[in-house]
Amino acid sequence: MPYSIDRFGATYATAEELPRYDGVQPQGAGPVESSQVKLVGGAYYDARGDDTALPPAEEITVRGDWVAASDAAMQTKLAALRALRGEKSKLWRTTAAGTSHWRWARCLEVDSDLEPGSPSMATIKLAFELDAEPWYGTSVYNSIVLGTSPVLATIANAGNAIARGITVTVHPATTPITAIHLENLTTGNVSKIKYAGTIAATQALVIDCSAKSVMNNGTGSYVNLTLESAHTIAEWLRLAPGDNSIRITATGGAVTSTIGVLFYEAHA
Repeated sequence: MPYSIDRFGATYATAEELPRYDGVQPQGAGPVESSQVKLVGGAYYDARGDDTALPPAEEITVRGDWVAASDAAMQTKLAALRALRGEKSKLWRTTAAGTSHWRWARCLEVDSDLEPGSPSMATIKLAFELDAEPWYGTSVYNSIVLGTSPVLATIANAGNAIARGITVTVHPATTPITAIHLENLTTGNVSKIKYAGTIAATQALVIDCSAKSVMNNGTGSYVNLTLESAHTIAEWLRLAPGDNSIRITATGGAVTSTIGVLFYEAHA
């Protein structure tokens, strides 16, 4: 099996194990909505153009048998699974190579049937609603020394889907940075964002590209961020699967100033 959806909870080590024996595991990806718009005269226009559609919210069902050591153990397990109904947490899957991915989900239903004469064995079905996002893999942090401007860097997204939940942190060293440009030059994912405020020495500018928030030393500074004319995507910044070509241009700041890019590898 390419991957197995096997746990539900905040961390993999302590998450509730799901029944998998002799069961059914979803392996596909939910459908995206059509972006074709019918025009007067019968022609059609694709509103997305050649851009990739966002991952949809979707419902999946995981079904399998659970074999307990005793009747009492089965009662305990069923109680733990029933308690998941309505909970919002991380749904985990494990690849054939043993790598874990997770996705935010809500448990919608827990259904179970006991085998007649075998109260220590039950067929259990759980339904989950997955958030509109990819599966997340390893957390990746790239620290780039600004040095002589502009700086060219490569940031790798080892997943097979676009990563959008990205946080950028700018750390001036001994002198302030008065403006900074961050660009992804990767074909099909070009972004060009500019921050025009002053970031004091030893302070930090935090740009949450998913939440679209900008904090300069803990104070909101959204007004100082703009998308430049060559910006081509709906997001502030995203990372395509594979290598992304990044260019950073800073005004001011010492050559030891840094910019950090934090994200999770994204998987379909």
